[in-house]
Amino acid sequence: IRWHGQRPALLWDLQPHDDLGPVTLRTPSLDPEWSTTELRGETLLAEVAPPEGVDLYRHVPDHPDIDPEMRRPGATPAAPPPVLPEGGTFS
Repeated sequence: IRWHGQRPALLWDLQPHDDLGPVTLRTPSLDPEWSTTELRGETLLAEVAPPEGVDLYRHVPDHPDIDPEMRRPGATPAAPPPVLPEGGTFS
């Protein structure tokens, strides 16, 4: 599975077994309406709503050492984190 926004894309490739009948693939928790008996393929499933409380957008600040020409217009670098003593800390 890979994601295209809020829609999961499913890719599959099954190896048939002579002693078994056709297999039906389903995705009941992602898209209950979808199913197939194809041995291989890909499909874009129905949109899935994110769980409540999930932050879909998170701003990731630029690294303070980024080349100024690559910095977003108007963006100023954040102060670097303090240097920890040897061995770090868990507090």
